[in-house]
Amino acid sequence: MVKMLREKSIESYLVEDASICTVLQKVNKVIINCFSLLADGGILACSGLYAVAMVAKDHSVPFVVVTPSFKITPKYSFGQDTFNEFK
Repeated sequence: MVKMLREKSIESYLVEDASICTVLQKVNKVIINCFSLLADGGILACSGLYAVAMVAKDHSVPFVVVTPSFKITPKYSFGQDTFNEFK
């Protein structure tokens, strides 16, 4: 996604989770993708994104989830372990 944004002359950076607290003081918004958008507005996404969302909230940085419509599901989340799978 960062590569596509840069090709359109949009300044963007790929940031590791460990350095998110340092970088979020300097950014305008956080844009992420998710695996699935749940019926209650929750998302299924990569591990670590909850921490990123909480840091963004603390710094008053908008947190935007961008996902295609085919990833919208009628399922609800009933807790943190609802969709966990061991493979």
